[in-house]
Parts: sequence; structure tokens; C-alpha cells
Amino acid sequence: MLEYAQLKEKLHARFETIGQREKFSAELRARKRRNNETLSEVYHDVRRLMALAYPTARDEQLSEAIAKDYFLNALGDKNLEVRIRDKDPETLDDALRIALRMEAYEQPKEDLEAGRVRPGA
Repeated sequence: MLEYAQLKEKLHARFETIGQREKFSAELRARKRRNNETLSEVYHDVRRLMALAYPTARDEQLSEAIAKDYFLNALGDKNLEVRIRDKDPETLDDALRIALRMEAYEQPKEDLEAGRVRPGA
């Protein structure tokens, strides 16, 4: 039978993310938006990976700036990224809100160009 200290050590080794922080950090750096993936899905995944990669981050303003940058890089659309950065979002939430608005503005134009909507309809 395991002693309390041994059991605690084994559980700590099994579930602790310290050894995995680099893995989650690498996932953040490599994160790219997939086809048909919504902006909200990218946002939530960046939030999840940030919490796993930097679980002890104390400076919320810095964490938000880092998360915002990872989110914008993950968009995989340099034009959209630059347009969002031009709006100078302070937080990840601000960046998502701007991205959603910009994407909503673009959708009718894309539908029209693809022939999915008749002009004036």
C-alpha cells in the first residue's frame, strides 16, 4: 500500500502541467485556424492553451496581450490580422469582437461574389 506522500507524488507527476507547459506553449505558437472553424472556436482554444501554458501568470494585462497576439496570429489571414491590429484591441475579448464584426461585414460581399445572393434581394 502506498503512503500518502508517495501517492501525492505519483498523482502530482501524472496530472501536473509543469512538464507539459512547453508542449502547450508550442501548440499556441503553431495554432492556425482550420477550414470552417469559427472565430469563437479559435478564441476558446487560445484561452484553453493559455491557461495550460501559463497557469501561474499573475500579470493579467500581459497575459491578455500575449493571448491577443496568439489569437491574431492563429487567424491565418494577414490582411484581417492587420485590420484588427489597426483597431488597437487591448484584450483578447476586444480582438474577438472586432474580428467577428469584420468577418460579418465581409460575408455578404463574399456571398454576392460567389453568386449565392442576388443583388437587391
